[in-house]
Amino acid sequence: MREKPDVRQVAHATIPVVFAIGLLATAPIWEPSSDLPIPGSILPLCVLTLIAALAGLHLPTGNRSLGLGALALAPAIWFFGPAWAGWLAAFAYVLREIGRRYFFRIPFRQLSDIRILPTAADAARVSLATFVAGLVWITGTGTATVSLEGPFLVWGLAAVVVYLVFLLVSHWI
Repeated sequence: MREKPDVRQVAHATIPVVFAIGLLATAPIWEPSSDLPIPGSILPLCVLTLIAALAGLHLPTGNRSLGLGALALAPAIWFFGPAWAGWLAAFAYVLREIGRRYFFRIPFRQLSDIRILPTAADAARVSLATFVAGLVWITGTGTATVSLEGPFLVWGLAAVVVYLVFLLVSHWI
C-alpha cells in the first residue's frame, strides 16, 4: 500500500523550490551582473555545470551537498554572477543525483510518489546557499582584481563559511 505524503513534508519540499526559482528568475531585474553578454558565453556555464555534476559524483560520506562539485561554483560566481551560479548549482545537483542513480545502480523512485521533491528541495537549498555566498563574495570584494591576499581572500573565505552555514541551517530547518 502506498503511503500518502504528509502536507508538512510537501510544504518543506516545495517552499525552497518556489523561493529559489522566484529569486533566481527575478535576478536580472535587480542584479546587474546576471545578464549574459553574448550567446557564446553560455557554453562555459554549461561546461562548469557538467564539471560540477561529474565532480559531485565523488561523495565518500554520502552527504547531500555538491561535494567536489562545489569547486566549480567559485568561477561561476566570479565570471557570471551569483544568480547564474545559483542556477548552475541547482542543475549540477540534479545532474549529479541522476548520475548517482545511473552509475551506482541506485534505483529511481516511483514517479507516482512525491519522493522527487526532496531532491528538488535539496537542489534549491544548494542553489540558495550558492547565491547568498556569491552575494557576500562579490559585494565584499567590490573589485575585479584577483589576488590571494587581502579582501579577495578574506571575502572568499567568508563566502565559504556563509555557504556552509546556510546549507546546514536550511537542512536543519
